[in-house]
Amino acid sequence: MIKKLKKRLIGIGVACGLAFVALAGAPMFVSTSATSTTLSQITGSNSFAYFKSDFQRQIRIVNVIASSDTNTAALNFYTGTTPHTITVATNPAAATNIVLESTIGFTPTNYVVFEPVIGTPFAAICYSTNNGTNLVLVAAPSSALAVGDQVYVLSSPTQLPCVSGSLNGGTNVAYSSDALFVGNYGRPVLVRLNGSTTNWISTASAHYD
Repeated sequence: MIKKLKKRLIGIGVACGLAFVALAGAPMFVSTSATSTTLSQITGSNSFAYFKSDFQRQIRIVNVIASSDTNTAALNFYTGTTPHTITVATNPAAATNIVLESTIGFTPTNYVVFEPVIGTPFAAICYSTNNGTNLVLVAAPSSALAVGDQVYVLSSPTQLPCVSGSLNGGTNVAYSSDALFVGNYGRPVLVRLNGSTTNWISTASAHYD
């Protein structure tokens, strides 16, 4: 009787463990939006939609609805590549110098994405690097950074045109596909819409697979 009970308890434990693993790796659907934002470190008007990294999943953008105020605007899709860890806490009002364990991969004028352990990811622009550990931004970060927070080198952008839409009396530009853009496994994805003075990303949707 005791042996049978042990077998049943073991069976239940294994089943629960498998169910937990299955849920941990289950796909997720995430939707976000971004209103027109002019960041101090970025020239012009940009809207951003962030999809935070998940080390167990790959991010796949499936839908974007946006509008811009110029016929030269574009939706820019970036994926994180190399992550770097912040080694010195940074007060955003103090300096544009961010101390990392390494600056390999960062290129001046390129976008980077910060992923704080606590808080919302945000974009910035690399101004320069020095001493192999100092990432210098065009302007101070938009929030404080703590030791252990990460900053990602980003890929070159994949672009889709976003001509003048509802801001000029037209309609939103909409893209939909099983895979408009696929990020690197375990890395964040940034969607940026550039415009002249005003623009927005109404919706950006992604699957975490």
